[in-house]
Amino acid sequence: MMKKSSNTSSTTSNSKMAESLNIKVVRLQSGEDIIADVITDDDITILNNPMVVMIRRSTSGSVMMMVPWLPVEVISDNIATLNNSEIVTETNPKNSLIEYYLNAVGQVAKESEMNGDMLAKANDQIKESGETTDWTDELEEYYEDEPNTLEELLNTMQGPKDKKQLH
Repeated sequence: MMKKSSNTSSTTSNSKMAESLNIKVVRLQSGEDIIADVITDDDITILNNPMVVMIRRSTSGSVMMMVPWLPVEVISDNIATLNNSEIVTETNPKNSLIEYYLNAVGQVAKESEMNGDMLAKANDQIKESGETTDWTDELEEYYEDEPNTLEELLNTMQGPKDKKQLH
């Protein structure tokens, strides 16, 4: 019974949280369906905690899956800003989907925090071992033959001027 009451309190807190958010399903020009807390301005839309909603339909039924849209393991804020022209439509999700989304966002936040702790520990171990490497010189050497300006880049793309062009 204790399990049931804890689920009820979790559902209640999710319901209160959902009321303060503007959770929408957004269909992008790319065809992706994203569920997020949406803030729309004149030209942009901000997606807080965006998750991709994937539905696979078959003759035996449908299966839904939800995964983070952004690489949450390596970013500081799970927020995306889109031009409104990238959005085809937005709609209200079912309450059951909102609850599933809020639970998934909570789980992703926990996992992201654990990943951050692991990265911090790994960085500390590297610093303690004294095996830090300055990659700057190697990167400069690697890119030293690369064009430095737009004009240089365009010249390399055009190729030698003495060849006859086909078009």
